[in-house]
Amino acid sequence: MSAELIRTRGARGGLTLAAHKERSTARPIALAAPPEQVVLALDQHIGEPAEPLVRPGDTVLCGQPIAAASPRGGAWLHASVSGRVRALEMRPAPHRPDGALSIIIDNDGRDARAEPQPVAFEELHPLELCE
Repeated sequence: MSAELIRTRGARGGLTLAAHKERSTARPIALAAPPEQVVLALDQHIGEPAEPLVRPGDTVLCGQPIAAASPRGGAWLHASVSGRVRALEMRPAPHRPDGALSIIIDNDGRDARAEPQPVAFEELHPLELCE
């Protein structure tokens, strides 16, 4: 048994492991560099894959919808960076052995945000709100 493993006293079946905080507390927190490119799979969960709203060459903004939920169920997908859509292509995905159709965005580094589109929900019919 490792010398780093410490048995707890008085606890039934439990172990207390050495914290190993030396590396994480030795330096201040630093910002991670933004990625040069993001790959966003259209197949985000157990539902149907989203339907792309963008094409290669399109410019996108952070938060902009780039894929709509399928009518048969699924999730909307929004751009996590601003930049230009490089491609829509199959890329490896952990839940799909053959890969998943993905939107590839080249980050322009500007972090430009999409303006929110307010909705006058008071004027919508209840069935429209459900949609």
